[in-house]
Amino acid sequence: METVDIFKAYSGTRCFECGGKKGRYRPFCPACDKQLPPAERKALWVVKWDGTFQQAFQAALSWFRTHPKGWQRELFQEVK
Repeated sequence: METVDIFKAYSGTRCFECGGKKGRYRPFCPACDKQLPPAERKALWVVKWDGTFQQAFQAALSWFRTHPKGWQRELFQEVK
């Protein structure tokens, strides 16, 4: 994901993960934010556009892909 795309997701009003409502300049909506492990959540609040935030955002997205919510599980299952 490019830096421009990450900034658009961060500054928008829709959660990049679930599409739910979120505040501007917040990484995810409250529901998705609460699902993240404390270390991942903390890393997202160190907002530095020197690559630190981008890495934390990518790490959070990776975590969501390996820990999908019930309705997302079918999106990430292998097709047999």
